[in-house]
Amino acid sequence: MKSRDLEIFKYLENKKEATLKSIADFLKVSEVTVKSSIVNINKFLQENGISEIQKEGKYYKAPLEISLKKDDILSTILKSDNIDINKEERISYILLILLFEKKINLSKLAEFFKINRLTLQDDVSKVKVFLEKFGLELKSIKWQGIYLEGNNKDISLFGIKFLVKILLEKQFHPNFSSLYSNVVNPLFYDFYRKYIDKETEEKFFKFSKELIRTSKLELGVYQFNAIAATLIYCHVNVDADVTLDERIFPAEFNRLYEKYFNVLKKTEGFKEIEYLGKNLEFIPFLLAASDEEFLDVHQFRFPSFIDKAFFSFLRDIKSKFEIEIDKKQTLLLYYLIFCLKFKRDFKLTLLNVFLEDIEEEDIKLVDTIRASTLKYFGTFYDEDLITLSSYVKNILLKYKNKESLAKRIFIVDNSFENWTGETLKSVLKRDYLTKQISVVSIFSAIDWRNISADYDFVIFLNADKIEDDKITIPAYKIVWTGIPKNKKIFSECGLIEKL
Repeated sequence: MKSRDLEIFKYLENKKEATLKSIADFLKVSEVTVKSSIVNINKFLQENGISEIQKEGKYYKAPLEISLKKDDILSTILKSDNIDINKEERISYILLILLFEKKINLSKLAEFFKINRLTLQDDVSKVKVFLEKFGLELKSIKWQGIYLEGNNKDISLFGIKFLVKILLEKQFHPNFSSLYSNVVNPLFYDFYRKYIDKETEEKFFKFSKELIRTSKLELGVYQFNAIAATLIYCHVNVDADVTLDERIFPAEFNRLYEKYFNVLKKTEGFKEIEYLGKNLEFIPFLLAASDEEFLDVHQFRFPSFIDKAFFSFLRDIKSKFEIEIDKKQTLLLYYLIFCLKFKRDFKLTLLNVFLEDIEEEDIKLVDTIRASTLKYFGTFYDEDLITLSSYVKNILLKYKNKESLAKRIFIVDNSFENWTGETLKSVLKRDYLTKQISVVSIFSAIDWRNISADYDFVIFLNADKIEDDKITIPAYKIVWTGIPKNKKIFSECGLIEKL
């Protein structure tokens, strides 16, 4: 079997059934190539006494046996001596060597992979192109090897990201996590274990969990693995440099950073990781960047840390759907985009949801979101666009609920040119959920029957309430001089403050 065959096996194991086109689209290969792979898979399954992949109409279906005896079948597949190591797996191994040893030897690698130098040189070319995205390069020194070149900080940050990718792969597909440890063995995990033993790795995982609990932040799987990966990378690379230049941060962020540095030092188990020294400074940054306050201090002073395209995307979403998005929703959207970009850049897939499985109305929403993300970030996986669209849909529903609480207000004013009423109108529109606000002079002819039908309540501003049987909605007298100190009164009117 080839590694591509394993990808098809994994895809069908998650989806249960799929068309030839959907498999080809997922793998970005031709349908002819997929057909050839399925023939190869079935041959292997048949030889090992396992039911074959069946075709029913236009759908290819994973046999029920795969679900019932998944572990046994995976064990049989992964222990096979006939599985080819594909280009992507070789590239992962090359990257790992470069990150841990900073150089590679082509002759040794070609012998190790059992491939010719020409094929390996093509692999190294792909590695070079990939590293350029992160400001890194490869430098060949005659008779010595190929070295990883770049700013020490850039190398370290890339190393942490690459380790996050490795950790996430194991969590996204636990049934296939042995793909590297068995198929690529000893190419990947044996090499990995030379530098980080299981006991130390578990210690770092335990500390990462304890740190998140101590911080009281609601972090996700990406932030957790970023903390663990930082500890692993700095343990392996004693000369790593992931310290931060405090001069680039505004004072507001330094206070936030200091808060989480104190959290780090108070976390149970800190003494056991204190030997990592100054590189531990990067971890409070990860925590601080997950705090809502981070978005308050970044926009004009953090060009190197915040993707400016995000705020253009945010404005686009607000405009398209005519909604307001609060600070917490903005933070979550920011990290969703960050995670989607990470998954794309490191080719991580969950295979947990598919376009053909969602409702037509939701597909339209996905297409709308796709147009915006394509404009500002490029392409994302369909599964990630579905996730992002699902969250935007959640924001829309919450906003609609808020809109139903927004009030229609009729203000009766006795000031010259209604200036007091117009000022109050501006304050209410800015600070409260309002749908419609009208201001009229107390001396105007008012049709109270229509007003009662079109508004939720009346405010008599610095004027006595008019007694009229036709006023059938609540009426409030408010003494107001242009200084918004009447929050209690506004609350009694049923107004709800914006977040």
